[in-house]
Amino acid sequence: MPPFAKREIKNSFIKLLTERPISQITVKDIVEDCGVNRNSFYYHFQDMDEVLEWTILEKSKQMLEQSIQAEEPEKALRVFVSFFKRNAVQMRKFMESRKRDRAVRILIDALIQYLRGVIERYKSPEIKIDYDDMEVMLRFFACGMMGILIHYADNPQLSEEKLIEQIRRILTGRLVPGKQDPPQ
Repeated sequence: MPPFAKREIKNSFIKLLTERPISQITVKDIVEDCGVNRNSFYYHFQDMDEVLEWTILEKSKQMLEQSIQAEEPEKALRVFVSFFKRNAVQMRKFMESRKRDRAVRILIDALIQYLRGVIERYKSPEIKIDYDDMEVMLRFFACGMMGILIHYADNPQLSEEKLIEQIRRILTGRLVPGKQDPPQ
C-alpha cells in the first residue's frame, strides 16, 4: 500500500468534515475524494470510527508537540487556543459525533501531558506534590481547559490573547480578585 494513502484518507476526511456532519461521510465519499481504492482504505482503517479516532489522535499529537516546543507557558497556551480556533468546525463536529467521549479523552490526555510538562519545567524544587493530588489537579485543569477551549473556539469575537491570559491566571491561581501577580 502507498505510504501516503493513510494521510490522504485523513486529509479527505477533514475536508469532507468541513462540508457535512460526520454521520454523512462514507467510505465511498472518502475514497472518491482522495483517489485511493476501498482496499487501501480498509488496509489502514477498519471503519469510519477508526478514521475519526486516528484523525483526532494525530491532531492532538501535533498540538502537543508544538506546545512542548514552546519556550514559555503562554506560547504553549497559544498553541492550544489557536489550534481550537483554527479547527473550530471540526472540533464542534467531533463533539457532536457518537465518538465524542473518545475524542474528549484524547484531547484531555494531550492537555494533561502539556500541563504535566509545564509543572515539571517550572515547579519550584521545594514544592512537593503527592502523586494522587497531582493527577487530580492535572485532570481538573485539563477538563476545565477543554471545556473553555471548545466553548470559545468558534466565537468570532474571541480575543485569543485575552483568553490565553485568563487561562494563565486560572492556572497560576491569580484570577481571583485581590490576588495579584507578584512583582517581577
